[in-house]
Amino acid sequence: MARPQGHAGNRLLAALKPRDLALLADSLEMTTLKTGAVLFAPGEEVRQVHFPLDGTVAALVLSLKSGAVAEAAMIGREGAVGGVIRDRKSTRLNSSHITI
Repeated sequence: MARPQGHAGNRLLAALKPRDLALLADSLEMTTLKTGAVLFAPGEEVRQVHFPLDGTVAALVLSLKSGAVAEAAMIGREGAVGGVIRDRKSTRLNSSHITI
């Protein structure tokens, strides 16, 4: 797979040393998502991490016991979303949606 050219649009990837970025290069894949796309839902196994680029924000959304939902965090081009592993388990604790 060819290395995506847009990785510099994410500050976290851009901040990596070349040798560290090289460790990820074969796994990086550029994708286009529509506004409102659900990246993952609670309980799903962690299989991928998303690195938002310029103009994209991922919202971490929590479902409350009352049935309401709340945005808990917004992640933009400075970070990554989807890779939290806790207690040696790789399941999602929340859901995430794309906002542009």
